[in-house]
Amino acid sequence: MGLILLTRISMFLRNLAILSIFAPAAVHTAVWPLLCMAFAAALITWAGRKKGKAAEHQMELSSPISLRRVLTMGAIFLGIQVVSSLAERHLGHLGFLVVSFIGGFVSSASTTASAALMALDGTIAPHQAGAAVVLATVSSSLVTLPLIYQQTRHKALSRTVALITVAVALLGLGVLAIQQNLLP
Repeated sequence: MGLILLTRISMFLRNLAILSIFAPAAVHTAVWPLLCMAFAAALITWAGRKKGKAAEHQMELSSPISLRRVLTMGAIFLGIQVVSSLAERHLGHLGFLVVSFIGGFVSSASTTASAALMALDGTIAPHQAGAAVVLATVSSSLVTLPLIYQQTRHKALSRTVALITVAVALLGLGVLAIQQNLLP
C-alpha cells in the first residue's frame, strides 16, 4: 500500500510542478490542497511502515515508454485542450471545472498542462487553473481504484486504499473549498 500512496504523492507534486512552470500565478490556489494531500498520504505511508510484514501483490505493468504511449498522451493533451477551451467558452467557469475533473480520469498531467496554458494565455483566470488542477488530481486518484483491485484481486487492500484515497481527496477538496470561500 505504501508504494501506491508514494505514487499518489509524486502525482500531487508533479502536477504542482507543471502548474508552477507554466502558470506560476495559478500556484497559490493549488499549492495548499495539493501539499495537504501529499502530506496526508506521506503521513499514512510513514505510519503504515511498521505494520509488520508487507503483503506482496504482483502487478503486471507494461513499459511506460513507447512511441504509441507518447502519441496517445499527445492526442489526450490536445483533446483536453480543445474540450476545455470549448467548455470555458460555451459553459463558463463551471463547465471548465467539470471538464477538468473528467479530464483527470484520463490524464491529470495533460489536464494540468492544459489548464496552466489556458491561464498563461489569459483564456481563464489563474485561480480557475489552480482549482482545475486540484479537481483533475483528485479524479485521477479515484480512477486508479478499480485498477488496483483488478491487478491485485485483494479485497482488503483495495478497500483500505479506497478509504485512504477518498479521505485524502476529501481533504484536498476541503482545503480548496475553504481557501476559495475564506480568501479573497
